[in-house]
Amino acid sequence: MSLLLCFVIASLSATILTIAQADHDCIGESCPICVQIGKTAVIIFILAVDLFTVTAAHAKLAFFGGYPFTLVSVKIRMNN
Repeated sequence: MSLLLCFVIASLSATILTIAQADHDCIGESCPICVQIGKTAVIIFILAVDLFTVTAAHAKLAFFGGYPFTLVSVKIRMNN
């Protein structure tokens, strides 16, 4: 849940940054605003991949019967 919240916040902040700086006066290849917009795009991509990976892992575990290691499945005896 927290990963999803981070993704939503990062996406919204990147969108706001891009909209706010869309009509800036670009000074060329080393424009700091263009570099910042590029960095936020990379961060959003990494967060999206992480979110997809976590979601796919949980879906795979749910499809194949949940988490494979429980106290019953490994037959651990719990004494009081």
